[in-house]
Amino acid sequence: MRRITSALGKYSRKVLGAARSLLARGRGCTPALALRIYNAVASAKALYGLPLISLSALQWSALDTDHRNAVRELYGLPHNSQVGPALAEAGDMPLSLRATQRALNHVLRLNNTAQGQRLVERLATLSHSCMGRRVSELRTIVPDTPPYRWPVTPPHRHTPLDVHTHIPRIKAKARTPIAAMQQECAALVSDQLCGRLLVYADGSGLPIGATRRKRRCSVCGAISRRDSEVPPPVHRLVYGG
Repeated sequence: MRRITSALGKYSRKVLGAARSLLARGRGCTPALALRIYNAVASAKALYGLPLISLSALQWSALDTDHRNAVRELYGLPHNSQVGPALAEAGDMPLSLRATQRALNHVLRLNNTAQGQRLVERLATLSHSCMGRRVSELRTIVPDTPPYRWPVTPPHRHTPLDVHTHIPRIKAKARTPIAAMQQECAALVSDQLCGRLLVYADGSGLPIGATRRKRRCSVCGAISRRDSEVPPPVHRLVYGG
C-alpha cells in the first residue's frame, strides 16, 4: 500500500505542475478551472480504487496533504493557511472524506438491489475489511434502510434518422438526402424569388465546363427576353463583376 500511495503522490505532483501552467501567471484559466482539471485527473485516479481498500490513517493524511498543497498553489494561498478556510474558498473537501462518501454511496447502491443485498450482508461479516467498516458506518448513519425497487430499464432501441426521400409538390428521381436538400433549396428559391431575374455568375446555372461566352450569352438572352415581355421588377440579383 505504501508503494501505491507514493506513486499516487508523484503522479499528483506531476498533474499539479501541468495544472499550474494553465494559470499562466494570471493570464490563463481561472483557479477554479485549474482545480477542476486537477481533480478530474489526479483525484479521480486516487478515488477510483482507494475507497475500497484499507489504508492507514498516515497514508490518508499524506494524500490529503498533497491535495491541500494543490489547492493552496492553484489559489495562491500561503502554505501555512488553515485547512478549513482554504478548502472552503476552493469549494472542495478533503480527499479522505470524499473517498468515504464514495464508498458509502457504493454500499447504498448495492443495498438497493436484490443481488447486491446479499453482498452487503456478506461484507457486514467482514468487520476488519474496509468495506465491512463502511457497511457498519452506513447502518449506523441510516438504520433500517428499506430496499428501493428500481424501475426496470427498457432495452435500448436504436431509432434511425427520419429521412424524407419525397418532398410534397416535387417530383424526384434521386432518392438521397442530398437530392432532397437540393430540391428543397430550389423550391425555396422558386417561391421567394419568383418573377425576378436571377443571374448565376458562378456557373451554377449551367453545366460544369461552360465557357464565359456561353454564360454571357445566356444572361444576355434572358435579359432580352425579359425586357421584351414585361418591365423588369425593381429587385434584381445582378452580378457586378
